[in-house]
Amino acid sequence: MSKNRITISLLMLFNFISSYSQQASIYGIPFGTAFPKVERILDQKLFTGKYINPDYSVLEYHDVNLAGIIFGSLIISFNNTGSDDIMTGARFSSCYKSNTTQLKKDREELSRKLASKYSYMHSYINPIGYKSYEFGFSKDYIVGELSVSVLRKDQSNFGMDYYYLELIYSPKPSDLSDL
Repeated sequence: MSKNRITISLLMLFNFISSYSQQASIYGIPFGTAFPKVERILDQKLFTGKYINPDYSVLEYHDVNLAGIIFGSLIISFNNTGSDDIMTGARFSSCYKSNTTQLKKDREELSRKLASKYSYMHSYINPIGYKSYEFGFSKDYIVGELSVSVLRKDQSNFGMDYYYLELIYSPKPSDLSDL
């Protein structure tokens, strides 16, 4: 009888540890965390250029380091649950003025780091022809994507293209109840 209890207790502990380790987060802050706590933690990380939307739906920082790459901006989205504004998404973005060699290098470096953190990684070619990645804990728990986008300037601005490396976290577990 006590062997069964020990076995059941160990299984429950293992299940709890697995669930805990498969929680989407940025900078150790789990999605679903309330606005004041997210802001406090990120302010302590010395991020600069903070902007807060008046309705607390957006928190933005500039010149943010993630995995050794400096992103021009980090925009964090919040949804109001009635009692709190909770973190539901994050987008890191960095601009490359037609230096796609560096952009590709940074994208591949980030993809290697994401692959070591997440068990599921899927590559694909996005609509503008660049390799992109979808990542998460499984096909049923996608945490985000790493992709390239382009902003085309009109001819009055010399027709220059601006490329963006974007790392977008928008956790989509099959059961959103724990977010």
